[in-house]
Amino acid sequence: MKKSNASAAKGEPTGLEFPDWSGMEHSANRVGVDTAFELCEQYLLWFATTHSKRRHQRPGKCVVEFTL
Repeated sequence: MKKSNASAAKGEPTGLEFPDWSGMEHSANRVGVDTAFELCEQYLLWFATTHSKRRHQRPGKCVVEFTL
């Protein structure tokens, strides 16, 4: 995404009130490719146990028949 300090409201006014973000600091954290892959592998380990627990806690499926 390109960064620009130019105002986007050069055409017609939108009629919307937008907050003033000019004093906010840019807080996007950059993560390297290797670190991102390691995090993906960690997420798989963390959520695999949660997924299996929740799958067993679900009630049985409710089958509904629709007739037209």
